[in-house]
Formats: sequence, structure tokens, C-alpha cells
Amino acid sequence: MSVAYADSTVVAAPNGAASYYTTTSDNTMQVLAQEKASAAEINEMRFTPPMIVQDEEVKADKPAGLSSGIQVSEWKADAAYLKELDKTTAAKYYEKYLSLKKDYRDQPSFYVDVARYLFQKNNKQLALQVLSNVTEMKLEDPELLRVVANQLIEFGETALAVEVFKEVLNIREEEPQSYRDLALAYNETGNYQQGVDLLYKVALGNWEGRFYGIKSIALNEMNAIISAHPNGLNLSGIDKKLIRSMPLDVRIVIGWSSNDSDIDLWVTDPAKEKCSYQNTSTGAGGKISNDNTQGYGPEEFILKKAVKGSYDIEVNLYGDSRQTLGGPITIKAELFTNFGKPTQKRSVINCRVTTDKEVIKIGTLKFENSL
Repeated sequence: MSVAYADSTVVAAPNGAASYYTTTSDNTMQVLAQEKASAAEINEMRFTPPMIVQDEEVKADKPAGLSSGIQVSEWKADAAYLKELDKTTAAKYYEKYLSLKKDYRDQPSFYVDVARYLFQKNNKQLALQVLSNVTEMKLEDPELLRVVANQLIEFGETALAVEVFKEVLNIREEEPQSYRDLALAYNETGNYQQGVDLLYKVALGNWEGRFYGIKSIALNEMNAIISAHPNGLNLSGIDKKLIRSMPLDVRIVIGWSSNDSDIDLWVTDPAKEKCSYQNTSTGAGGKISNDNTQGYGPEEFILKKAVKGSYDIEVNLYGDSRQTLGGPITIKAELFTNFGKPTQKRSVINCRVTTDKEVIKIGTLKFENSL
């Protein structure tokens, strides 16, 4: 499924003209075309990372009267041990867990699934205790640590998640995803400065080709934090040309826990047009980022201006070439409406895929007429 295409970004020139850049496979920036710009201006921008700016043709705001909503699909692992827990009273959960652990002690997914189950049953303390077993299985495995950290965020334990993501960064400092994960966790805890600084590092970094495309996504996320907290950040170390808000009606971003796996994001709009690696731009203006066939993602769908109707979101395990202790691949999906606006809504879901070509429906975004 390896498809080579440009990750293009529109950058405003100092004289107001539009320049078109592409991120090449070696993460360098090249000018594709430029109108009404001098040679000096081209030289100034040639080595500038991609900047997220408003495109002239999509500046219009969403028509008045549309309201948005997010419906996240319920996901539950189809596992025998969860069925056993379903037969157990709340007072016996811990006893049953210990009994089941004898048979599943070497499966990380067992602890994650049981922890999620207990959390949904309002037993957060026991959920955290069970989840902690994952890190004890193989302490130096960043895949497992990422799974734990994302689950901690879902449980509302953002400070603990930061500490786990710090450990991931210590192990895999050569991977931009380690910095991005920690940056977004800092944002969850309210440490916006640290989040901005780390995302800027991702945007300016010189990363391996398998992380192609992550720079643009990091800049998008950095600018969203800056837009939300304009007066509380020190931006003196950031190139001002890279600070530009990009509010979006729709944004969906996925990342996954394992290297050497190919997860695809699919978004089907109200006109029934599917945006995917095979159709990267839709007639309605939806765009999907590069197809990450290695690494951990992220893949991102954005739409500046939504129309009335439903946007269905799916993920697909296209292929998996790794064999690790982690077992199934854990996917984290974030669904936004009105991204970067005061009315922003966000939902997060963690799910897993196991078999090639497996498809999971993540959720639906709906835009309807306001009452």
C-alpha cells in the first residue's frame, strides 16, 4: 500500500503571495511553486518548515445555525476473561482478577482490558493497580509504556501519564513521536509551555524518513495550544512566521503503539465520499495526511468548513510486520469539532486491532441545524 505523494503546505509569503511546499521523504522542504515573490523571499523561505495557515479559498466560517456533536463508538475487547468478570459481583472483582491472572499473566492486553473494565465499573483504584502490572512485565518496552500512558490519560491520571511518557522519551529520544506524546500529555496537565516547546522541537527536527509528515501535524497542535493560551506563553524562541492559528470544523488524528505497523484512517463525509490514502482530498475540502506505513503515525484528517450531515470515522489495520510482546496494536483516536475555537469539542477513544484488514468504526461527527 506504499503510495508516494507530497505532503503539501501553503505558506504565506511576506508580500501576501502563496507558496507551495512539499515535505520530501527525507524530511526536507522544497518549493514547488511561488507567485509574485522575489528571489530573496524564495531563499528566505526555502528552509522554513511547513507553516499551518489559512488557505484563501477556505477562509469562510461555518454557516450560522449548524451545531456539532461527537458520537464515539463503544469498543470492548472480545475476551473470555471479560465475560468471566461480567458474571462476577463488584465485591468479588479483585478475587476473580487474581484467579484469571494465573492463566493470562503474560498477556499485556489482559491487564489493559481488565483495567478498562474496572474503570468503567467505577473502580478506578483497582483499575490503576491492575494497569501497573503492564510496566512490570517488560520495563524497557516503549510500546507497552505508551499503551499504559494513554490509558492513564483516559483514566484522568494525566500527571502519571507524563511520567510514563518521560520514560518513553528516555528510551526512544531518536523518535519524534516520543516528544509529541509527552507534549500532548503536558497540555493535558495544563503545562502549556512545555507542550509548545516540545512540539516546536518536533517541527524543526531532522527525523528519519519513516516519520515523514509529523512536522505539519505538530505545528498544527502547537498553534492550537498557542491560540487557546495567547497570554500565558513565552514564544520568544519560536519563529513568528510559524505562529498562525488554523481553526477547523473537523479534525481527526490517530496514532498507534507499535512500530512497523500500517494503520489507515478513513473518513466518509455526508456526500458518501471516503477520504483515505487512496483519495487524499475530497470535493468538500477534506484532506488526509501522508500514509504512514511504518512508525507510530500520526495520521490526520482535517476539514476547514463542514456541511450538514454525518462524518463516519474508521480505522483499518492494513498490515503488521512486527512481532513483539505487545500483541494487538493499540490505537488512540482523537475526534474534534471546532478545533482551535472557543466551542471546541473533543473525544478520545483507545481501541485495538489484531488481524490484517480488520476495520473498526471509531465514531461519527454530526453537524446539524441549531434549534
